[in-house]
Order: sequence, then structure tokens, then C-alpha cells
Amino acid sequence: MLLPDQRPRERLLELGADALADAELIALVREPGVGPAKGARVVAALTLARRLTRATGPDDVVASSADIARRRIPANDATPPMSG
Repeated sequence: MLLPDQRPRERLLELGADALADAELIALVREPGVGPAKGARVVAALTLARRLTRATGPDDVVASSADIARRRIPANDATPPMSG
């Protein structure tokens, strides 16, 4: 068993994704318990990241989901109400 400071999830939370090796990131994605809902969230996040990378300059800082929303959703667009 890995020590807490060697576990990919804990390292991700403490150091950020860039500090993890590819194998550690893959281990997190393949972790048991990733069902359709969580998998869809991962795919959505990666797709937004890819799109945002193309749409921003090298000095743009994205520190939160609000930063992404400001860049992707014009201020005058109304968000459709959630059904359910």
C-alpha cells in the first residue's frame, strides 16, 4: 500500500495535476467507481480544457470554473433553466 504522500489522488489535491506523471493521471481516470456520470464529467472537463487552450493566450490564467464561464459564455446569454 502506498503512503498518503505517494497516492495519486492526494498528490493531485496537494500539488496539482501538472505535478503528476502520466501513469498517475491514468490511474486516477481508471480508478474503480468511475461510472457513466463521473466519466461524462471527466470528458466534459477535458473537452472544455482543450477548447479553452485554443481560445486563450499563453499568459491567460484560469483558476476556477468561473474563469472558464467568463471566457466561454457571453455576459448577455441567458442560461436555459434546468429541467427536472
